[in-house]
Amino acid sequence: MNDILIVCSVIFLAMYFVFIAKFNSRKNNNFNFHRQSNVPKLEKMPILSFHSKISSDYVVLDLETTGLNPCDSEILEIGAIKYCNNVECERFHTYIKPCGGINPEAYDVNHISYEMVENAPNIEDIKSYFLSFIKDFVIVGYNVKFDIDFIQTRLQIILTNPFIDVLPMARHWIEGLFNYKLENVKTALGINSASHNVIDDCEATAAVFKYCINLKQKIELEKSPISRVQQPICGVVEPYFNVIKDILQSKYSNLQLYADGTLEELYIYTVNSFVPFCYIKRSGKLKYWLSYSPVEVIEPICNGRFKCCAATKTEGNMYTRIFIDNFNDISTLSEIIFKDYEKSVNDLISQNSITSW
Repeated sequence: MNDILIVCSVIFLAMYFVFIAKFNSRKNNNFNFHRQSNVPKLEKMPILSFHSKISSDYVVLDLETTGLNPCDSEILEIGAIKYCNNVECERFHTYIKPCGGINPEAYDVNHISYEMVENAPNIEDIKSYFLSFIKDFVIVGYNVKFDIDFIQTRLQIILTNPFIDVLPMARHWIEGLFNYKLENVKTALGINSASHNVIDDCEATAAVFKYCINLKQKIELEKSPISRVQQPICGVVEPYFNVIKDILQSKYSNLQLYADGTLEELYIYTVNSFVPFCYIKRSGKLKYWLSYSPVEVIEPICNGRFKCCAATKTEGNMYTRIFIDNFNDISTLSEIIFKDYEKSVNDLISQNSITSW
């Protein structure tokens, strides 16, 4: 019995000293928690262009930041890879010294400590170099609005570059994943690279982008439509699909839609499109309709009748969650259905007009 107590005591002491060592390590990493208030509060800049036509010349962009809100969080690292005619031709990488500290939550995600950036240039020092690197190239990213929001807000500029988001492309072309975080998509495609390393994530994003485009090109070269057989829509999402279809058919008599999902989740696409124009979630605690329009467009239409907020980063936070109680609520927001559907059709026309791929 005494031997058991001794062993347990040794284990407990070992765990205690490991905890203390980790705690002191964090303190020694110069997180400077008290300096977080020094972060300049900036206004978010509007995004001018999105869903560009596909180009063979583009820059893949990725950032690491101190938080999720560009108005009061800072950029810690920028990585970008330039592709000319789909071949890598130049790289950009820099750490950035923040005005405030690095909180432990950010460190747990990106593993960037203050001592790694304390001698790095500040954001203004790299501004002209970064802008000369991207020039007027198409910017490609994974949930690219997150990166563009930070670049524009922290640099206080408005980019006129067109953007392409690889996240909705992955959702469309890579089936069967529980979620579409970049690390999960990389695993599905057999891409071996570190996560939350900006250059590795740029390479992975480029690989996913090329995979989606090449698959689309293959289908087009075969001169056959996307092979889809519409399965019956059933479960709690069935009335939602029927209402949306009825709304659109009131204006478009030759409407063609494709839908897939589960008994409690529904994605609706225009035929052969890259991304869905509507997503209905009736599972779990949060039940909502995901509009593929930004929250600044949706809020005035909801006009306080329905709660809405920006979607999560993994959903694509350029989109909007609308919290509705039942399928009848959709009828009162038909303007959003038309906006999202017409945007999806226009995006499809733009994509199909490109022959350079």
